[in-house]
Amino acid sequence: MQSNLSITLPTGDTAKLGRPLAWNVVGQYRVGKIFWPEIENNSTFFHGGPNDGKVQNYVTPGLRVSKVSLAHDSKNRPSLALGVGVQVATSEYHSYNHGLILTNRIAF
Repeated sequence: MQSNLSITLPTGDTAKLGRPLAWNVVGQYRVGKIFWPEIENNSTFFHGGPNDGKVQNYVTPGLRVSKVSLAHDSKNRPSLALGVGVQVATSEYHSYNHGLILTNRIAF
């Protein structure tokens, strides 16, 4: 489990930009050697600006394939992580729905 909380604090024109607060919670579980199913919740609370008072929420089920070795020699550590998920809007207000998320990382 992991959670993040952040707020955007613009230095000017806050009436136009607002001060959104973003909160993210994700749970992952390793299945087998390389599969990581996950479920994530993303919420944005809008304060000020054109979306004042609105809340946007997405639930993202996903799957990561992680630590796939890129080297034949066990002493070399480069590996690959790939992931896919779909963001599903669960709030009345949302700017999109069913957004496809793709991720890849190379670890050294």
